[in-house]
Amino acid sequence: MKTVVISAINIYSSGPLVIVRDFLSALVRGEAFLRGDMKIILFCHSTEHYTDFSSENILFIPKPLSRKNWFIRLFYEYFWFWWWSIFNKPDYWISLHDLTPNVRAEHRIVYCHQAAPFYNGKQTWRYAPGFEMFRRFYKYFYRLNLWKNDYIVVQQQWLRDAFVEQFGCKPGKIIVARPEVDQVQTPTTALEKSEPSVASLVFVSFPRVFKNHEILLKAMRSLSAAPIKLFLTFAGTENAYAQKLAKEASVLKNVELTTFLSREKLFQLYASVDAMVFPSKLETWGLPLSEFRRFNKPIFAADLPYAKETLSGYEQACYFNPDNPAELAGLLEKFAVNHEFIPVRSDTVYAPPFTQSWDELINFIGLA
Repeated sequence: MKTVVISAINIYSSGPLVIVRDFLSALVRGEAFLRGDMKIILFCHSTEHYTDFSSENILFIPKPLSRKNWFIRLFYEYFWFWWWSIFNKPDYWISLHDLTPNVRAEHRIVYCHQAAPFYNGKQTWRYAPGFEMFRRFYKYFYRLNLWKNDYIVVQQQWLRDAFVEQFGCKPGKIIVARPEVDQVQTPTTALEKSEPSVASLVFVSFPRVFKNHEILLKAMRSLSAAPIKLFLTFAGTENAYAQKLAKEASVLKNVELTTFLSREKLFQLYASVDAMVFPSKLETWGLPLSEFRRFNKPIFAADLPYAKETLSGYEQACYFNPDNPAELAGLLEKFAVNHEFIPVRSDTVYAPPFTQSWDELINFIGLA
């Protein structure tokens, strides 16, 4: 029987938690597990996120102190896990949260979904000093033990290229695993537009510096006389950066803060607006782009690799320089005034190794 260890002690919510659950689900429905030839041990932050998984061949070991501070996290990753692996001799050790722990196992794999070390934008020291320190130091933790892995898993080609360039990894050891975006039905009813003649846009994002809200506010400021309106999905009280943005937006009649929206309300907004604008300078994937493309509406996206990969093959996208508000304003004005939108299709060709589902991924690494 194979013993497969999954380490995810720092994951407790949002997208990373979905990754852990989806990976675990793929293992559980695999033939090896169904035959009884696999035992799974999951080191997690809390067992409450996995109550729907029940099997005598799955053991959950919670480490709730792992998020208390970085010293505890690093103690687990580079000391405690080492001793545990020496005594328990797992066949596979799969780290689903970026760091490559110091362990002994026949096969080792790390899933890297944190793109912050590759950000080179501005304003982080003033409005997000914690993020700036994090991104500067995290690349050193990425590098530690990285070469010991059989495979490194990332979500996009640009991340594979970044690992090759910055860490000297061999491309053949980096698997590009496209995430499986859940197929949510588009709503049949949309929110009623208060101004039908006004072109409406949405940018879905939590207010973080690298999301690049500034370019939108600068563009909208120059479009004060145009028939256009922008919805931003935050309240303005989330952090210092959000407060700064809210203050700037308060004097713009063509910008509205919606606060956080439930998934149902968000998809209603998707159905109601005329287009999406997405200026973010850093994304591991860009989930709102994947969600919005189902509506087959225009998308104005940053001219960056992550956006072109997420929108690969999409016929309703165009791209703009995320540092040029005048260029964006020009595109939006043509869209609002003349209904002009010139799409530019991007097509990404992936070199192997490449997988498009969790089932493909576990098959590739020998766990099907």
